[in-house]
Amino acid sequence: MLSVAGSTMAPSSSLSQLLQQLSPAQRKFFKLLDTDLERVESFFLEREKEAEERHDKLREQLDELVAHRQRIYDILPSSNSRVLSKRGRFIHVYERNSTDLRAAKSSFVSGRSGCFTTVGKQTSESTKVTLDPREYQVAKKKLKKAVVEHYRGLEVLNNYRVLNLVGFRKALKKFEKVTKLPALTIYMSEKVEPSAFSSGARVGNMIREMEDIYAARFARGDRRTAMKRLRLDSRVKSHYMSVFRSGTYLGLAVAALSAGIYQCSLQHTRETLPSWSVLLYIYAIFGMPVLLALLVGVNINVWAHERINYPFIFGTFSIIHRMRLSLWFAELDLRTKMDPRQYFEIPSLITCALAFAFWLSFSRFGPPMLWPLVWLAVVLVLLLNPLPRFMSRSSRWWTIRNLAKLFLSGAFPVDFTSFWFGDQLCSLTFTLENLYFFSCVYANYFPKISGGGDAVSSPAYDPRIQDAWVTCATSRNWGIHYFIAILPYLMRLVQCVRRYRDTKFLGNLLNAGKYGSGMVSLLCYHYWIYSGTPRQGSSFVFFCFTESLSSLYACAWDLIVDWSLFRSHAHYPLLRPDLIYTSQIASYYFAIITNILVRFIWVIYIPPGGFSFVLRSVIAGLLELLRRVQWNFYRLESEHLGNMDQYRVTREVPLPYTLEYLPDMSDDDDDDDGGM
Repeated sequence: MLSVAGSTMAPSSSLSQLLQQLSPAQRKFFKLLDTDLERVESFFLEREKEAEERHDKLREQLDELVAHRQRIYDILPSSNSRVLSKRGRFIHVYERNSTDLRAAKSSFVSGRSGCFTTVGKQTSESTKVTLDPREYQVAKKKLKKAVVEHYRGLEVLNNYRVLNLVGFRKALKKFEKVTKLPALTIYMSEKVEPSAFSSGARVGNMIREMEDIYAARFARGDRRTAMKRLRLDSRVKSHYMSVFRSGTYLGLAVAALSAGIYQCSLQHTRETLPSWSVLLYIYAIFGMPVLLALLVGVNINVWAHERINYPFIFGTFSIIHRMRLSLWFAELDLRTKMDPRQYFEIPSLITCALAFAFWLSFSRFGPPMLWPLVWLAVVLVLLLNPLPRFMSRSSRWWTIRNLAKLFLSGAFPVDFTSFWFGDQLCSLTFTLENLYFFSCVYANYFPKISGGGDAVSSPAYDPRIQDAWVTCATSRNWGIHYFIAILPYLMRLVQCVRRYRDTKFLGNLLNAGKYGSGMVSLLCYHYWIYSGTPRQGSSFVFFCFTESLSSLYACAWDLIVDWSLFRSHAHYPLLRPDLIYTSQIASYYFAIITNILVRFIWVIYIPPGGFSFVLRSVIAGLLELLRRVQWNFYRLESEHLGNMDQYRVTREVPLPYTLEYLPDMSDDDDDDDGGM
């Protein structure tokens, strides 16, 4: 359309002269280019202004930090002071006369630091004062993280500037190639180069200033160390060995699982091993969370392939202890985050260990009931091993801390990571409620049933172990099963209430209602089972009614809120205007249908049956697990698009001297390393 090859147009010295020689279609190209230039310039100036405001705040905060430090040294006397160490805490205790004390206290408190407290009885002659230096260290570490996040935001803004410069150049080069007209130099010199985003001088100055500040105040003047901590490692790592090890573990797991299934299916095994069904159920209990861990690896790989910024989404969490200066704050550091190919190592190894335990139990190599316990011990060693280079310790502890934090729900602000982990546990109800079954079996039938025979292996071969289906089943112990099953729902409900308290957003209470309805439906289900599973009567009616209401509630929330579907002006019906998985449009409709079907999977329990009822509970648990993995894809997509709409690319670290006090404890490499 733009081709005028062979044209004998005279060279133009300005853009206006060039435009006069162009056809209407060619002038339309430059009009579109002008529109894009205006949009880029406007966006850049807005983000630059925000960066400058943050930059000025950080400089003020850093100046206050220096003053904070100086006030500490001013208060501490040059003599008659003692430094006491108690459990790693350093406390300065000293005596001063009341006049000096009042002056020092007034000077210190005016800095809004609040580190000055008195201990003991104050007299007119002397006072004993305790100064906790941790508050200064907490403020310093928080500012250290704030500087790093601000620096990363400046880098993103500078990359945006460079990327658009390259884009304009490439577009104009393509125009020159097609039309043979010298437009690149003219347009760049008259339009692009005079713009603010072309030079990026202010952004460059802020980047250099942050580098100097970090080196001087947080790296003892070592610029190389400062740059290493500020800049992300852009090198692409292959992780061939991680892929090889994961593949080896999974290959061995498939072989062991196949052998175990073969042994389990033999008539001879079922006749000679009375614990056959109990063991099979125990391995199903443990297999659910292991399978979920593996499939979350599939989630991570898809997110990485589709460029969903999952490290940023899962980037921040906090655990608050309501004690003076005792609040933990940490983050998923982009410099140490686990690569998707590395992630598979741990769940693959755990899967391999479980598959071998399954095979050894049914091949009767050793005590059959001992191998599940051996597997649990292996898992604990793998997850809790403190060695720094053993299977990504930082990522393992990040996961453990987040899971542990669920038991403190309501005590601290709720972020995405917190409720995401809670939702994963909500889909492991089968495993959680049957932990009592597992504990009951081993408490009553292990290590022995009778005094005779091998104390470890005898219960697996004693027919009385079949009594476990009665003594440990839901029908007899429904209260305990129910309490364990609702724990994830209760955690999420408390999180929603806490989020409403913090934000005053009514939607959080509606979300809490969803988990409340789930708790009620589980109560009706367990009471129905306890009453003997009749297909009529009030318990059955309440079960069907509450499950239907809870399923409809959850389906609506999944599709409308969590996945942000059914939006107006969408290119594809029932979806949203912006999509990330554009190459798999059919998967959205498949997800909608299957999500609704699995939410109503409770109907599988209605037909009567004996052992088939147990099998149906396993199938229902498995389908709910697969639904959660599917949910993860579209929930992260929705969160990522929300971050894009609000231009969130860095975490807003609270500043210690202007915002609500929110101390933090850095990772091991973020310990106080001098410089200020």
